[in-house]
Amino acid sequence: MSSLRPLTTLFFNLTQLELLVVCIKQTLLFVQNFSTTLFDIEKIQTNMVTTIVVDDDFDTVEVFSEFLMLRNIDVLGKAYNGLDGIKLYEKVRPDIVFSDIWMPKYDGFYLLTNLKKTYPDSKVIMVTADLTHETDEKLKKSKADSVIFKPFKINHVMEAIESTLKDVEQPITNRI
Repeated sequence: MSSLRPLTTLFFNLTQLELLVVCIKQTLLFVQNFSTTLFDIEKIQTNMVTTIVVDDDFDTVEVFSEFLMLRNIDVLGKAYNGLDGIKLYEKVRPDIVFSDIWMPKYDGFYLLTNLKKTYPDSKVIMVTADLTHETDEKLKKSKADSVIFKPFKINHVMEAIESTLKDVEQPITNRI
């Protein structure tokens, strides 16, 4: 019987070792999956995302651009009307365009309509304080990827970026 005891101990130790190996493998898988999830989250928080900002108000463009840069979004350029916004898009091809709606001469709808017609895969987030039904309908028709209402909060901007990059379609009435 005493000769069986060392075998039992060896079996028990082997089982513990196997259990330890399984635990280590599971931990490594968790860390790997967690790292992948963190990478996906951090992708939005690093310079991997590029954008341009279009608004007729110089101060709004500067403040909005600063917000984005503080969140490590790379602002490739700034424009002050829809036509210049289209030209800038063609030059730098950002991941996302942020555009005000109401601007003199060439407004945000001009930019949105023409970008979507020429570059159907372009991502355009409209920024506005206009909550009218007419504007809502026009935004739906023009296929804005997302809408942020002024005054905006940076977390709403980040949510809009994330959903736009993931191609998550949001009903316009539930937009940020």
